[in-house]
Parts: sequence; structure tokens; C-alpha cells
Amino acid sequence: MGNPTADALTAFLTPIYDEEERQIRSASQGRWRSRGFGRRDSYAIVIDNAGSPVLLGAFEGPHSSADALHACRHDPGRGLREVAAKRSRLALMVEAHQLKDQIAAGGRGDLAMTTGRAVMATLAVRHDATVYCDRPGYRPEWNLQSGVPAAGEAAYSTHRSWS
Repeated sequence: MGNPTADALTAFLTPIYDEEERQIRSASQGRWRSRGFGRRDSYAIVIDNAGSPVLLGAFEGPHSSADALHACRHDPGRGLREVAAKRSRLALMVEAHQLKDQIAAGGRGDLAMTTGRAVMATLAVRHDATVYCDRPGYRPEWNLQSGVPAAGEAAYSTHRSWS
């Protein structure tokens, strides 16, 4: 492509998006719903599968309702839409840099406008990459968000299946 930042972002994010999509597709499909059960502070995540609810998991404790609702909002359908949106932004960045390089090499078009498009697309993808700041290969210079913890400074522990 010719842009080191865009090339590095593409190399970093593409396998992550592939992994996310594989994990999402292997999860229980269907619309996830939260339902209270038993005690006041107990909630379950269920899938309504042809009229029979299938239990996916249960949460107990003072945050159980919020935990269950959060999990339901990130069901496989939403996860796949999010991965598709991130892949689209990545493709837009690659396309913008390719067009900028073509115009810079003597092709027809407005170089300033095309350069601006490539810069803005790269900024959007750098924001996307910040989500993965705790992954090997993340570069701190990609972080554009003030107040976002750097790798190792997360405010909560994370399960790292990629280690």
C-alpha cells in the first residue's frame, strides 16, 4: 500500500477480526434475552429456540441484571455486524491510500482531497485498534483516545484466550 501506519494496522487488525468472527460463529446463535429467576439478584441469559428457551448462562449478585443485559446486547448477531463494520472501515482505509498513491503517481484526481480522505480513514481505524491495546503487536502510537488505559493498565481484568 505504501503507508506504513495503514499497512501495520491492516496486518494487526485482520487476524483479530478473523478470530472474532470465528468465535462469534461458534457461539450459540439466536437472539439472546435476559430473564430474572429465583432470587431478586439472579438473572439468566436464554435463547428462545423454537419456543423452548435454552439457558446459556446465569448471573448472581448485585450487578447480575446489568451483567446479563450487557451480555445480551452483545449477542452473535450484533457481534457479526460489528466485525463487518470494522472490516468495512479497514477496507475504506486501504482503498483511500491506494487511490492517494495512484493520484500522487500522476493519476487524475484531487490529491489534497484524497489525502484527507486517507488520513481520516486511518484515524478511524486507529480508534478501532485502541480497543485491542492489550493484544501483542499493538503500537501505543495508534492510541488517539485520552483517558483510555494503555496495555497493562486496564481498569478490570480480562480473559486472554489469545495468550
